[in-house]
Amino acid sequence: MEKDLRILLLEDSPADAELIEDELSREKIPHILKNVGSRKSFVSALAEFSPDVILSDFSLGRFDGMSALRIAKEHSPTIPFIIVTGSLDEETAVRCMKAGAADYILKDHLWLLGSSIMTALEAKYAREEEEKSQKLLQQTAERYQNIVDNALQGIFQCTPDGSFFSANQALARMLGFDASKDMMAPSEHPTWLQFVDASWWAEFTRQIDSSGVVRRLEAQAHRRDRTALWISVSARGVYDTHGSLIYFEGTVEDITEQRATEKKLAMLASFPELNPNPIIELSLDGRITYVNPAGLKRFPEIQTLGVEHPIVREWQTIAEDLASAPQPLVVRETHFDSTIFQQEIYYIADQKLIRIYMVDITERKNAERKIFSEEMKFRSLVEHSLVGIYIIQDGMFRYVNPRSAEIFGYTQDEIILKKKVADLVADEDRTTVLENIRKRIEGQVRSLHYTFRGKRKDGKLVDVEVHGTQTDYNGRPAVIGTLLDITERKRAEQLQNAVYRIAQAADASPQLDDLYRAVHSVIHEVMPADNFYIALYDDKTDLVTFVYFQDEVDEPSPPHKPGTGLTEYILRTGKSLLCTDEVQEELERKGEAEIVGVPSRIWLGVPLIVDKKIIGVMAVQHYTDPDAYGTREQHVLEFVSSQVAKAIDRKRAEEQLRENEERYRSLFEEDLTGNFVSTSDGKLVACNAAFAQIFGFPSVAEALKCNTVELFPSKKHREEYLSLLRKHQKLHSYEAERRRCDGKPVYTVENAIGVLNEEGELIEIKGYIFDNTERKRLEEQLLQAQKMEAVGQLASGIAHDFNNVMSVALTAAQMIKRHSPTPQVERYARMIEEATLRGSAIAKQLLQFSRADAGKLTPISVSQIIHEVRKLLEHSFPKNISIHVDIEVNSGVILGDAGQIHQMLLNLCINARDAMMDSDAGTSGGALNLTLHEVTGDVVERRFGSKSGDHYIELCVSDTGTGISEEVRRRMFDPFFTTKGIGKGTGLGLSIVHGIVKAHGGHIDVESRVGEGTTFCVYLPAVPHQLIQSEEQDGTIIRGDGETILVIEDEQQLRDLVKEMLIRAGYKTIEACDGEEAVSVFRERRNSINLVLSDLGLPKMSGDQVFRELRKVDPSVKVIFSTGFIQEEKKAELLIAGCLDVVNKPYTVPELLRAVRRALDYKP
Repeated sequence: MEKDLRILLLEDSPADAELIEDELSREKIPHILKNVGSRKSFVSALAEFSPDVILSDFSLGRFDGMSALRIAKEHSPTIPFIIVTGSLDEETAVRCMKAGAADYILKDHLWLLGSSIMTALEAKYAREEEEKSQKLLQQTAERYQNIVDNALQGIFQCTPDGSFFSANQALARMLGFDASKDMMAPSEHPTWLQFVDASWWAEFTRQIDSSGVVRRLEAQAHRRDRTALWISVSARGVYDTHGSLIYFEGTVEDITEQRATEKKLAMLASFPELNPNPIIELSLDGRITYVNPAGLKRFPEIQTLGVEHPIVREWQTIAEDLASAPQPLVVRETHFDSTIFQQEIYYIADQKLIRIYMVDITERKNAERKIFSEEMKFRSLVEHSLVGIYIIQDGMFRYVNPRSAEIFGYTQDEIILKKKVADLVADEDRTTVLENIRKRIEGQVRSLHYTFRGKRKDGKLVDVEVHGTQTDYNGRPAVIGTLLDITERKRAEQLQNAVYRIAQAADASPQLDDLYRAVHSVIHEVMPADNFYIALYDDKTDLVTFVYFQDEVDEPSPPHKPGTGLTEYILRTGKSLLCTDEVQEELERKGEAEIVGVPSRIWLGVPLIVDKKIIGVMAVQHYTDPDAYGTREQHVLEFVSSQVAKAIDRKRAEEQLRENEERYRSLFEEDLTGNFVSTSDGKLVACNAAFAQIFGFPSVAEALKCNTVELFPSKKHREEYLSLLRKHQKLHSYEAERRRCDGKPVYTVENAIGVLNEEGELIEIKGYIFDNTERKRLEEQLLQAQKMEAVGQLASGIAHDFNNVMSVALTAAQMIKRHSPTPQVERYARMIEEATLRGSAIAKQLLQFSRADAGKLTPISVSQIIHEVRKLLEHSFPKNISIHVDIEVNSGVILGDAGQIHQMLLNLCINARDAMMDSDAGTSGGALNLTLHEVTGDVVERRFGSKSGDHYIELCVSDTGTGISEEVRRRMFDPFFTTKGIGKGTGLGLSIVHGIVKAHGGHIDVESRVGEGTTFCVYLPAVPHQLIQSEEQDGTIIRGDGETILVIEDEQQLRDLVKEMLIRAGYKTIEACDGEEAVSVFRERRNSINLVLSDLGLPKMSGDQVFRELRKVDPSVKVIFSTGFIQEEKKAELLIAGCLDVVNKPYTVPELLRAVRRALDYKP
């Protein structure tokens, strides 16, 4: 191979690709291998890699070999495509071969890959050579025929006895026929002797025998109508490779006019002045004695130059020769400039001079050269073609090239004009071949491409492929075509067919004995197999058994332990064995094997292997012919052995398979998971009781009546599911929402397998399903809690700084209000105070929905809050919304923040109102139901997975509004998520509700149906009923008594305001702006400081660090903290450590002064 073979491999298994690479290297095939694994990369490689051959697996993840074959044939139809696969059934293999696959190889027979590739490439090159030759042959033949048909000279071919088998139009008309087809009609049987006398023909054949050619042999002939004419014939003999004469071919010139002209010239010799051709007379010494006017016109300088003229010097030489050996006439050709002259030179002895008559024959010579050149090109192409080429006319081979003769075992001479087509065709195919020739001769079809069996000279049959086209030969219809020997290709196809039939027998045979007989029959068709057996080995019993044995001479051995026979040799080595007498002697000499039973002249055995395990041996033998088997037969037996082994193994496994099927059927029906099988259009083929239970069917029978399309929330969900199956062919732990038969949602986890047909279409779905509804609900609760925690961390981070700002604004506003000189300024201050309190409330809401601020928890009555909210709603809600309250407990006491519970209930009611007054959804009114019940902690634990008490109150808010979709339900507790339009909501309502519920140790749940309504249920831990007290605080300012307070605050504005507020309230103040300064000031003036008021978030040293340092200086120091935000755990830690109070920012002036007074009055 001159260059590396470019091999494109379509294989998605790296391990298999490596095995193929190793096999190519082992076969020493120079190659460049490109491996691709997908449709996209395969199409790209076809264009960019330009492979010489394609190897493809049949089954790939999302692609298949048949699709790849179609793509390859559309892109590059001549590239050999070979299927290399683990297994392939007969029907699929036949479809692949019909679709254009060159071959297919099983992966456990990769040793056949090299020969398969080379055979495919040879077939490709042969087809290309045939097509090329056919095209060139047709083009050349057409050009040649055109030249022949339009030549001015007659052109002929004839047998050695003078019978014409080819004549052009010019020759036919010359001999008195209207056309060449009339002359070559079978009724005419034209021969030379019909047109010339026998003496001329004898001279013609004598010259051919003598020199192989005839040059311008003139004859007085007669036409068909017996009129006379003069002709000049030039011809040659055509010989085969052995030197035997096959036929004559040549040209014929009608020289009747020339003869008449010569007579005329003879007459004109007396009147040379009138001759139109040059006439010149020359003395023996080269002196020009006469030139007629035509000569002077053609050679005007001839008299001036004399012997100096080139043509005159040539004549002088001829004159000298004629003078020394006088001849009556010399005829020769000469070239002058670009003109070719025919010269007739006469010696006139009595006058001692020569006379030259000249005729311009340039045009005729050019035509002859063109014909000869085209003929030589055509002959060279045909004679050296690797493809057989033939011409058939009248049922006879008019021409065959050497390759055609070689295919049939003859020489060209033995076939041309001696063999009829029928002589070289097998008896069974003769009628078909002759009919195909007739159709083309009669013009029914232009060309035909088909195969038949030819008969060689030695009597053997040969498979040939022909491509013949109608043509015109010697003026009559003929067939010209090409011929290919496809015997080896037919043998390969026969081998493939053997494999297919064995696979078919495996399917059709009810018993193993039937399979063995079928295998024997197939093997007998491809090689001598009168003596054939199959022996199987059972590794459990360690016995060899001849399960099938057909032999002309010997009898089978009974089951036995492995011995030293040839069968056991193959079982031990796992290798095929072609055992001739010489091989047998060598095996016996080495002690590796010995003859058992009657000796045969040749023995061939191959192992039967399944999954790399040897299960037996298949063998043939011949008792008389030592050449009955060879390498080809060994390869054939090896090739089919894989199918035989698999078929036997499959039959053995059928009983076990039936047992397994029964066991699996029981498992399917009794499994606690929902097992099912359905078609791609949703028809439920099979399911078990668990499947029926998951989807709410009363029985399996009822479930089988449904279409699984009904078990999906929407067509979109089902299409997504089917799309994933088509793409991946399997789904693992696939979570999805489905619908029960009553329409309720059910959450499932599914493992499923999609079954595709050969076109890649989804036809069946198998799988099993778990009910994941409870787990899904718990996971959603956990996820929501995690999201709230994350947002809470964000909110708490904002709260401190925000509340510091609010503290400055609130304190300043209250100071202005208390000391305002005018009512107008006091009114403005009140506006600032109210706005500041609203901003503080927003910060508090952020902390509440994330459980960052639980507020102040006291025993409160939920039923009392419901009545308060109801009164508010009756005055503010539209009249077309009816409000119903159902309370089944006396008070519903919980430990909580009354304001937060009030806000939670109000938010839920407002959302219900909006759902019932949604103009976009077409709702305008409805019913709002508020219910309060007591439930046990066990009920809450079953529903939510945990409880924090034995008794709970259940507060439910129900509406008849638009309902909530599943997509909205998954996000409705997210902060800032809203379905309302711009300006109609903040997106914090349900987030705050969720935060309040979690801050009170409770749970919240929702049930909703789109278009029917929604119910929110809140579960809060209940406490024993007790008196609910509310502490009322007034705005009285508690004044100081000159005590000194150290104020530690990093915010300058707030520090100044607090200082002024304390001074106006009767206190003295000392300031510090950071932690380090505060500690330093305290050390210096601790005896005069009665109380420390400190921010928690300080630069350089945090508030709690300052507290610890102050306690080191004075363990009895009184400290209160103010902060924009503090976790309850941190607050408790400070109080336990000795801090007297923690005041939340923003605070009012009275609130801060009361805290200061309580701390100063505190007695440990």
